[in-house]
Amino acid sequence: LVQPSVGVTSYIVTGTIGLCSDADTIFVTLLQSPTAEAGNNIEMLEGNPELIGGDPTGPIGVTYSWYPSDEITDATVSNPTVNPKETVTYYVQVKDNFGCKGLDSVVVKVYPSIIVPGGFTPNGDGANEKWVIDFISKYPSAIVQVYNRWGQLLYESAPGYPDPWEGKYNGQDLPVG
Repeated sequence: LVQPSVGVTSYIVTGTIGLCSDADTIFVTLLQSPTAEAGNNIEMLEGNPELIGGDPTGPIGVTYSWYPSDEITDATVSNPTVNPKETVTYYVQVKDNFGCKGLDSVVVKVYPSIIVPGGFTPNGDGANEKWVIDFISKYPSAIVQVYNRWGQLLYESAPGYPDPWEGKYNGQDLPVG
């Protein structure tokens, strides 16, 4: 039983019986398994497809198998596009023409779509004081605008929404509704 290093290793086998002996050389070639690189973990918003895989995902001349294959454009390419509905770990197996395999994984964390609340209560009781829009931070260039029922712009944040709106216009509390 031998455990050679990657490359070619020679072993001399000697057989002896009584005063007679004979020797032979055996060469063992151990190939390097192909490297698989699934890429960095990704955070994405539901419904916004993302490209996965490394740069490169594997060496030249290998075949690719991504799984699970749900919500993936082509499970046999090095850098497929995925669009999962929930967080999932994708695995890529690269296989060279000698049958040697490499494996890696990437986690695609899916955030739900932006949830815009229909109201809030900036009345000083400490609950729902600001208009918090869930997951808006995932859209750093978003523009949030609030208009009254007559079409007058009351609030605008751009770019992004770093500080939730407190229900004020020109520094004054707005009336209910």
